[in-house]
Amino acid sequence: MSINGYHSQNRLDSTVTLRLPELAFNVSRINPFKNKTRVGKQKFYEKIGVSYSMNTKNEVSARDTLFATRNLDLLADEFRNGMKHSIPVATSFKALKHLTFTPNLNYSEIWYLESINKAWDNQNNQLVTDTVSGFVRGNSVSTGINLTTKIYGMYQYRGKVIKALRHVVTPSIGVTYTPEN
Repeated sequence: MSINGYHSQNRLDSTVTLRLPELAFNVSRINPFKNKTRVGKQKFYEKIGVSYSMNTKNEVSARDTLFATRNLDLLADEFRNGMKHSIPVATSFKALKHLTFTPNLNYSEIWYLESINKAWDNQNNQLVTDTVSGFVRGNSVSTGINLTTKIYGMYQYRGKVIKALRHVVTPSIGVTYTPEN
């Protein structure tokens, strides 16, 4: 977990940017189906790993004169804030002896305390933009699979200092699908 504060001041145009707080919370990968007493080869579902991360920001950007008045009501209207949650689920397994398959599923959700509503006004033939206060959430899901392998090679030298050069090539191919909401 980390909590940060950020302050930036532009002396040319008298703009102050204040980000307070900026919070990040991360949970390391856990394997919820792992059998801790197992002896021998793991089952495929025991390798499934889940992690979690959350990031939030609360930021205001305004002229320094607005900060100097100490009128928090005027300043409160300028804040932009939100929170993002991410939950990736992944596993990996060997197939055909030398190939590693890594399927994954990612879920993310974004929370806002303010949203923008856009609508077309046919009477005036223009786009109308409104800022709406209140809790709004949006989410996305994606899934994918990657396939990797390793190819090892050796090049022999006849030199005294370097006898051989070993190299590894790791080709990878993957596909990801993100459905439209």
